[in-house]
Amino acid sequence: MVHNLASRRAGMLFVAALVAGCASAAEPELTAGPVPVADARVTSTPELIADGQQIFGGACSVCHGAGAVGGQFGPNLTDDEWAWIDPASPTAISDLANLIRTGVMEPRISDSGMPPMGGRNLTDAQLNALAAYILSL
Repeated sequence: MVHNLASRRAGMLFVAALVAGCASAAEPELTAGPVPVADARVTSTPELIADGQQIFGGACSVCHGAGAVGGQFGPNLTDDEWAWIDPASPTAISDLANLIRTGVMEPRISDSGMPPMGGRNLTDAQLNALAAYILSL
């Protein structure tokens, strides 16, 4: 129990450091207010998946590993274990985009949570592309 708590705290500290290190002066700051909901009508296309793959490789792979097979802080995203969404749902892309937008503060699969948008500022289009890519794995 103590080891798990220590691992969880270490993971959250890593995530906090990652968020601080990933912030870019060129990106707009997050503002308080209602969380927008991704468009439930978004459908996956090869172009959307390719865009999502580019975004994933730029930041998400730090925690989720190259190819999204899992890393020290993020779970495997290529297996059939889904903790938060139903990948067969017609709204799966928007559901996952919203999950990425809000982050995971109470992890169900790994010892570490995920900050909103993985510590980055992503547009709705980028969130949808990232979700489409992850769902294609």
